[in-house]
Amino acid sequence: MSSTESPAQKAIKENLGILNRVLNSEAVFRQVAQKCVERRLITVDELTQLNDRFSGQALQARVEAFVLRVAVLLGDLPENIDGFLSIIKEIDTLIAEKAANTISQSYAKYGYNLPKYESPGGSVPAVVSDSAVGPSPIANSTNAGSVVVQEDLTAEEIKKKVGGIAAGSVTKKHDSFICCILSHGNPKGIEGVDGETVTVPELAKSVISKECSALRGKPKIFFFQACRGTKVPEPIAADSSVPLPPNKEEKMVADGFRALPPEADFLIGFSTSDGNVATRGVETGSQYIKALCKFLDPKYSSRFSLDELLLLVNYEVSGNPIDYEMSYKYHQMPEIRSTLRGKFYFKK
Repeated sequence: MSSTESPAQKAIKENLGILNRVLNSEAVFRQVAQKCVERRLITVDELTQLNDRFSGQALQARVEAFVLRVAVLLGDLPENIDGFLSIIKEIDTLIAEKAANTISQSYAKYGYNLPKYESPGGSVPAVVSDSAVGPSPIANSTNAGSVVVQEDLTAEEIKKKVGGIAAGSVTKKHDSFICCILSHGNPKGIEGVDGETVTVPELAKSVISKECSALRGKPKIFFFQACRGTKVPEPIAADSSVPLPPNKEEKMVADGFRALPPEADFLIGFSTSDGNVATRGVETGSQYIKALCKFLDPKYSSRFSLDELLLLVNYEVSGNPIDYEMSYKYHQMPEIRSTLRGKFYFKK
């Protein structure tokens, strides 16, 4: 198999035999193809082109052409492969159930293979700062064992509180440190209630001091719901038929006890890209925070690493345009910055 193929392509190609046994009648094949169109896994035009191209050929040839094309369109998003497998399961036969499970196992096999952070068994501490929207959904989504909530802080207080909590509340039993800040912002950083700004590097520096030795070599994760400027860029058209590029990841080895650079083991999630506004509905709240809560739920977080979950957040937020005082709809684009050295998973 080609190394440029996505995990979905590899998994489906590996299981063409059992898929042929599932889609062994014209009626079942048409039903599955129609559901794939309805759930936007393939377009009507693409299905029509496939039907025209393979018209008159045996059912097996048409089935294989169809599922291989769908596999390309699924790209790297796990939600898409899940959608295809749910359609297969809806056929409601033992062989269909077996096919879906087998493809799912193959997909996991061809997925990512990076080292994981060691988990001593402690809870995940979190600090949540938000005076506008209740913090409990985020805390509940992460299953955090130790949650500290602070509201209405000045810029200096934000920096001191983050560093103080990291130094005073985090022990060696904890797996990580998660900080979520919902506030106003500007291109320089996060604004406090006093209108002053604390920068992201300042916040990062506050959790790598000698007083925070328990966090050495452990993930330090920040989420920011805040503007990073005033720009509202116009959307551009994207070709949904082009799959996401394959992941080419270098094989990594365990760190042992080697010295680490101070900027290691950070992951920072921004609600919007550099220079752009971040919106929040007066009644509905932030779509970035809602997407975070959705994908940090155990339904997803028990199966995927944090970087994969944040890709799902990016996909959901950027694909839901917002009416924002413009002649066009604003597509907000979250941003991820990471110096993590391995995969980070929430406990099941």
